[in-house]
Amino acid sequence: MDYLVYLQNIRETCPGILLQFMVLVSEMSIYGLPVLICVMYWCVDKEFASVAMVNLSTGNLLNNFTKLCAAVYRPWVIDSRIHVAEEAVSTAEGYSFPSGHSTSCGAVFGTVLSEYGKKKTWVKVMCIAFLILVPVSRMFLGCHTIEDVVFGLALGLAMVFFGKPVVKWVNRSRRNELIYLAVCAAVSVLMIVYVENKTYPMDLAADGTLLVDPDTMKPALYGACGMMFGWVLCWPLERHTIKFAMPASKKEAWVRGILGVIVFAAVFFGLQKLLGDIDARIEHLIRYGVTVFVAGYVYPLSFKKINALLETKSKKTEA
Repeated sequence: MDYLVYLQNIRETCPGILLQFMVLVSEMSIYGLPVLICVMYWCVDKEFASVAMVNLSTGNLLNNFTKLCAAVYRPWVIDSRIHVAEEAVSTAEGYSFPSGHSTSCGAVFGTVLSEYGKKKTWVKVMCIAFLILVPVSRMFLGCHTIEDVVFGLALGLAMVFFGKPVVKWVNRSRRNELIYLAVCAAVSVLMIVYVENKTYPMDLAADGTLLVDPDTMKPALYGACGMMFGWVLCWPLERHTIKFAMPASKKEAWVRGILGVIVFAAVFFGLQKLLGDIDARIEHLIRYGVTVFVAGYVYPLSFKKINALLETKSKKTEA
């Protein structure tokens, strides 16, 4: 743990702007990446975004399941010299191994790098930078050990080799779509049954409370299941019914992207407030699943109307 103490000393003496930068990089890997994929799905490359979302959702599912199976405590629980940065406390609860931020980063930026890295140098540089910065930021903030971030990143990068062949195979026939849906359902149910029935360490803190209450960690797995199911349902459904095209102009892309982000945030945070009184596991399952389904299917239903409004406005301007 000496390297974490070393990073902690730098953190506690560095300019505040460096700390805020590391927090921003860290937070972006959790909250920004799903939105980024959705914007790409609506406005840039629908097929590529489908692959990226498969990689992200599968990686998140495996990460949360592994966390509950391994049940490894956070660095400051293992070594009293370590103190997590106050700005990162909300994203460093529960078990530590593997790093979810690193998994998400590896899954998304690894996918972008494999697809666009050879075509555009700035994309390659950006992806490599984030693949390094996100794991480092999690250690810099005192949230994870090097084992946590290395395994998490490796898990995310492994997804790069998963999504593309899966999407191609699923797109071949409706039978394949149903098989994939059934496999995802079976795997999710088995994971949930296992984590709900396994035993967990029940070590107590000095004040008599559990160091980690496993029940607070389970909703994340349910949310990952919801996210995966939402995408597995909406992605083939859109392909058979809506079949929307990419924006014909930059103006249309900006309107579509901005409105989409607003819709995404409204649904996600609206459901959080609406379902706040029910069991957190069910709330996460519904909130993540519905948000992804709305982003992948319901919102694209409005694209024809958005295009019609833009055309009408353009004609009035010309007149």
